[in-house]
Amino acid sequence: LKILGQAIKKNKYIEDLHLSLNKWVKVTDKGFTLLSYAISKLTKLKKFVLDIEEFPQIGNVAITKLGQDLTKLKQLTELELNFFRCSSIAGQSLEILSEHLAQMTNLRKLMINMKQARGLMNMGVTALGKRLNNLRELRELKLNFLSCDVSETGFNELALNLRNLRQLNVLELTFGNNDQVTNKCFQAIGNSLSQLSHVRS
Repeated sequence: LKILGQAIKKNKYIEDLHLSLNKWVKVTDKGFTLLSYAISKLTKLKKFVLDIEEFPQIGNVAITKLGQDLTKLKQLTELELNFFRCSSIAGQSLEILSEHLAQMTNLRKLMINMKQARGLMNMGVTALGKRLNNLRELRELKLNFLSCDVSETGFNELALNLRNLRQLNVLELTFGNNDQVTNKCFQAIGNSLSQLSHVRS
């Protein structure tokens, strides 16, 4: 990752970056933070896709650093983060990341995939819901928490704050395979969607 980071820093005028680093099972927080630092130097970056599926040793330290570094990308308008089966990333990690995402007020598109993350996600989803209030320019929001431990409280907090995203026209929420999702959750999301006239999915 250090070599990859050095290569990235040499291309400081990149506007669109897609990194797919699936199943690098030996990468630790320390190695990942080197890559994150390099990405923070891409001040022209407008779109960033990070796919780190099945990184079992990535945790709070790496996610904190990633969040801090993403806030330095002032021209970034599209962000996709795939943490599918990253077993060390739990609700606290998402809560930390959400705090930094709240500062990225230029975002137009945001996708977060936490599918099959093993840790308790309720804290993170609740925090993410609250922080959505800051992202008033969002046009597209896609969140995948399939097979994650999210309660009615977390889901409702997320649903409640969707109504403030007045520019939103594309919405995808995946919370399947979760016995804690109730009729009240669907009612909450319905109430928010009724106030967003431009949403089409």
